[in-house]
Amino acid sequence: MKPFITLLFAHLLLMASCNAPSKNSYTDANVDSFAQMAVEPQNQLVDVRTPEEYAEGHLKNAVLINIKDDDFDKKAERLLKKDRKVLVYCRSGRRSAEAAQRLADKGYKVVNLEGGYLKWTESGCAVEDNQ
Repeated sequence: MKPFITLLFAHLLLMASCNAPSKNSYTDANVDSFAQMAVEPQNQLVDVRTPEEYAEGHLKNAVLINIKDDDFDKKAERLLKKDRKVLVYCRSGRRSAEAAQRLADKGYKVVNLEGGYLKWTESGCAVEDNQ
């Protein structure tokens, strides 16, 4: 009886781990990889920071969809296409990781910029501003 219970427990554990969602269903990219993807016209570039942060500087062609807005999901659905890769970034990578996971959970193929805008600018990559 004991081997049967052990086998049953192992089987249930294996089934649960196979069906468990992965922690991250998006990809992280370093600045160099992200920069290469950002210039590909089919990719969608999304800044998930606040409007004030965006106005101070953002990546060229990035659309603003603030992760902290209550209607983030609705805006994303309205502005983004699921058949195209979505590249997301924020100031340091924390908010964009949250946005990346939310978008990936909705079926988008998402790439998150490791280190965010700070790492981007530290690397000397170009930015635009609205000022």
